[in-house]
Amino acid sequence: GDLLRELNQFGLAQQVYELLVRDFPQHRGVLAAELALADSHRAQAAADPARLESAIAGYERLQDLSSASVDLRLESGFKHGFALLQAGRADRAQQVWWPAASIYLQADADSPGRLGPRGRHWLARMLFELGVLHEQHGRLEQARDMFELILRRGLPHAEAARAAFLRVGGNSGTP
Repeated sequence: GDLLRELNQFGLAQQVYELLVRDFPQHRGVLAAELALADSHRAQAAADPARLESAIAGYERLQDLSSASVDLRLESGFKHGFALLQAGRADRAQQVWWPAASIYLQADADSPGRLGPRGRHWLARMLFELGVLHEQHGRLEQARDMFELILRRGLPHAEAARAAFLRVGGNSGTP
């Protein structure tokens, strides 16, 4: 499935992931296959808009699945919001991203190291995109807050966050 996605054969990749999810539901890698299945649906959305709704449903399910790893839930949450943006539902994307980001920011503050490198990457992307949405709607203070969270928490993509922070009027003395 992964190789087929690399070759832009998303329909065939989808079939492989569907088979894996259906035939190996107890396998430890099944959630990764479900995430890849949702990615395959999203990749096909330009040709078939119904695929985007399938992707959104898949991402939402994984984001809410308590048995999934924190990192996978964050990745699913980011992609859930991003697919909503792709569907033209920016307000809904914000409603998905901010509560998810808040939960994981608090969890990381309470138990540093709970988030792995992948989870920190997806959390930073979530906060960055929230900042961009705020900026696009003229809410510069909220945009600064999102970019500043990335900087203060030492999350990945700090250079992009710092540039965005300064662009929306942030103080250059902020970490």
